[in-house]
Amino acid sequence: MRLTPSHVKRLGIVLSSIALVFATTAPAFAWGSTTTISSTITQPLLPRLAVNSKGATAVLWGQTYNHHFNLKLRVMSAGGTWSAIKNVASNVINYQVAIDAAGNTYMTWFGFQNNQLSGFARVLSAAGSLSPTTALVGKHFSPEGVVAGPSGVAYLFGEGSLQAEVRSLSASGVVGPAQTLSDLDVSQASASAAAGGIDSAGMLTVAWVEVDDSRVDGQGVVKARQVAPGGSLGPIQQVSSSGVLAFNPQVAIMRSGGGIVGWHDTKQRFRRVSAGGTFAAATAVQAADANLAISPKGIIAATWISGYGTSKNSVYVRTVSTSNAVGAPHLLASAPYIVQADTALDATGRTFTIMCIGSCDDFASSFRVRAIPYGGSPGATTTVTNSSHSGGAVALVPSLGKFRIVWNSGAKDLTKIGP
Repeated sequence: MRLTPSHVKRLGIVLSSIALVFATTAPAFAWGSTTTISSTITQPLLPRLAVNSKGATAVLWGQTYNHHFNLKLRVMSAGGTWSAIKNVASNVINYQVAIDAAGNTYMTWFGFQNNQLSGFARVLSAAGSLSPTTALVGKHFSPEGVVAGPSGVAYLFGEGSLQAEVRSLSASGVVGPAQTLSDLDVSQASASAAAGGIDSAGMLTVAWVEVDDSRVDGQGVVKARQVAPGGSLGPIQQVSSSGVLAFNPQVAIMRSGGGIVGWHDTKQRFRRVSAGGTFAAATAVQAADANLAISPKGIIAATWISGYGTSKNSVYVRTVSTSNAVGAPHLLASAPYIVQADTALDATGRTFTIMCIGSCDDFASSFRVRAIPYGGSPGATTTVTNSSHSGGAVALVPSLGKFRIVWNSGAKDLTKIGP
């Protein structure tokens, strides 16, 4: 997701809601029903979306109230029943969510405690009970993401004592001891900007950037490591080239095992990695920095915004075959101030891209989607709402063959989404 810092800074009180909709992956996809997730009393922002293999869905969002940014959660069971809105935390500035196969929902965020910025973790069990909040400041650990493993466990990954670390998070909310992934001399370098992914067997892959202390731009060498379900660590793998500054590590893992580790140096690149930890040679996708995603069968999508941050933007997507043949780029949209473009893929390689077009920090922005069959041409653009705010998220439910999207919108526009 690409969103500007103004989404956090400009926190006005506006009537709005978050909604969720389902779309099938048929050639001319059909819209399902729309569900209003949040209250229309105060302004919700920056929704996060997680789904499990059975279709259970978690939506986590920030809600402004009296100049504070509070964290809210709703979960839909695999059977389609929504929970009540859960109050997770107050005074937060960033957050992530994951859901395991049993329906336990894992959350991590940054917030303030005793005027000190800290990471936190909390779990909503499948039975509907919230665990106590665990503050991570005493553990010297800053989480940058969370992924859900097999039922009953998730993993927090991030930076701890200047090293790349991972910690388990149980379904009861207990944070495990640190496992250090990097092997830095912390007097000269540090690890940052971590990314992670996990398969259905619990094999975790984490990538990070090792940055020399003399640099202030966050660029360095991208490395990766796997963690087996029992906690044993695989070897450290340097995935980017020495002598070429790299940034933006990305990890996309298939549920069946294996996936990709991506980064950008002079070009956007990735390396495929097997469930057993074997890394293939690097493949260059293009010059522009892109968001990478992977289908259940291993087809890759790269999505990017040209001219990002200017008054003239274009959204492109291209796919990479399982044999690493890079396809031609497809133009999806051209408009002023496109600040978000994210893609999910189904098992056939069909791409489904969401776009927030406009400044996306007021309700004059448009939230649109566009699909492309693998090897085909883009279909028609669907405008979900012309009253969007702060973007949305998209995910695939493989067992159902459906994409699910969540977006932020003005309340009056929500009922305009029909089948």
